[in-house]
Amino acid sequence: MGGEGEGLVVRPVGDGEDDLVSLLAMYERLDPADRTMGVPPASPGRRREWLASLLAGGWNLVADAGSEVAGHIAVTPATGAEPLFMIFVDGRYRDRGIGIGLVRQAIARAADRGHDTLRVNVSTGNRRAVRVSRNVAFEVVERGASELGMQLSLDEPTADRVRLPPAER
Repeated sequence: MGGEGEGLVVRPVGDGEDDLVSLLAMYERLDPADRTMGVPPASPGRRREWLASLLAGGWNLVADAGSEVAGHIAVTPATGAEPLFMIFVDGRYRDRGIGIGLVRQAIARAADRGHDTLRVNVSTGNRRAVRVSRNVAFEVVERGASELGMQLSLDEPTADRVRLPPAER
């Protein structure tokens, strides 16, 4: 991720059991206080079902830190014009640029895949997620009592800019 995520590798999630197991391990390590809007589910069985659903219905990227997953972004539905994404970063890897690196990669891939808009719902109390989303030009389009609906049109210059090497952004 070129200076943003300490050289971590962002890659698509594969179809095999290994990636599912690595993702489950990351979510097992996630502090319960980092759950937002009911996800990830607290019980291991429901968490496995939830992840299997994300993997089957969308496209997913992970940030690898050696042999473990440091972050995950899921974009669903895979073929929708305006998919919704969710992102989680292992607490041990926060404040290293991994979240924004994953979001930038997702923006570039969403534009390449022909999506029109990328959306995210963020808990109003999750200041970090709101800040990351605003830093890459997501705009608030819906305000609820406990969440914000944000979106980025992939026709915006941001979608082109994130495809550039970091030194050219």
